[in-house]
Amino acid sequence: MELTDELSRRTTMAGGTRAPIDITTDHSALVVDPKPSDPTTALVVIGGSKTATDEDVSQAAKACRASMRVCIPMFDPCADFASQVPDVVHELNGVPWADAQSPEVPASTVLRLLGLTETERKAFVSYRRTDGSALANQLRYSLVDAGWDVFLDRFSVPPAAVFQEQLDRDLADKAFVVLVESPDAVSSIWVEHEIAFAHMHKFGLMSLALPETTRAEYFPAVLEDLRKQLDLGDVDGPIGARKLTPDALESVLVEIDRRHASAFQQRREILLLDAAEELERAGFKVEVLGGWSLLASNAAGDEVVTVTPRAPAPRDLMAVEALRSQVRAPKRRARGWVVHPLEDIDRDRASLIAWMSRHRRVGPSPVMLLGTRVKR
Repeated sequence: MELTDELSRRTTMAGGTRAPIDITTDHSALVVDPKPSDPTTALVVIGGSKTATDEDVSQAAKACRASMRVCIPMFDPCADFASQVPDVVHELNGVPWADAQSPEVPASTVLRLLGLTETERKAFVSYRRTDGSALANQLRYSLVDAGWDVFLDRFSVPPAAVFQEQLDRDLADKAFVVLVESPDAVSSIWVEHEIAFAHMHKFGLMSLALPETTRAEYFPAVLEDLRKQLDLGDVDGPIGARKLTPDALESVLVEIDRRHASAFQQRREILLLDAAEELERAGFKVEVLGGWSLLASNAAGDEVVTVTPRAPAPRDLMAVEALRSQVRAPKRRARGWVVHPLEDIDRDRASLIAWMSRHRRVGPSPVMLLGTRVKR
């Protein structure tokens, strides 16, 4: 019951709009051949000794795999995972959840993997806590109210998470960094890592330089056209606790939106071109299908490719499977690929996508490995 309540609470979006969500124990909701108009559906398996041998649960999980639905097993971390869930889900990463623990983390994981908390507008706020927290928090709340998915370490890192790994995963997932360039930020190894990571992977970046930040305290790696210099009329509060005035905040939000859209478009275009070059080097004839997709052909068969500038999600896998089925010619092999920029994605998502794509001719691939994989 606690998990049900938490799932319902977390589907409340900015402005109080509630996303439609139904929670049921009726296995018939898992239709084998879902239509595009059908609701997004996931199976959450609550582990236990009875669950492991429950034939209905096992059949529901098999129906999930057959229809490329999300399946998320939860288990008591004090006992063996495999003894708590059916064999069919042993390949998945389980979500640890003991009865005495809060349901917040498992609920967040369910909604993230299901795609109900994800939007195209995502941002990672990079800042130094000593003198950038006030502005970072103001940006976080304002962006969330505007419908953004925002990473801010104070709110976004689960308890006991390995901080460096979580940081890099969220950087990769958001792919757009808003830097609060306060005087102390330049001496932060974490902020330096976040900016270097963004540059290395060609993420979008926008810096907000506070009025008291001198040129000597600017990040050398941040180009001037990526920096918005704030003046004293743009901020309220004392040095070390600056916030934007209402007018400046509105202007900054518009600028973030504009720069994010431009960076996201550019990153997707680059990824599509890189994927096409990988395929051509592998000896394929490549044509653009539209919708950020490619069709690559050679004597052996066809490769259908879609690109995502972020870590691949289950919905990307379902989309490329639908496209593959649509373009497949009779008696001709056709495989589908969701191409993404980074080789490393979080373990929960990786195991789920591997489970969903098992025995299917679809799967994810980092763009730099695409040429090798299509030759297999």
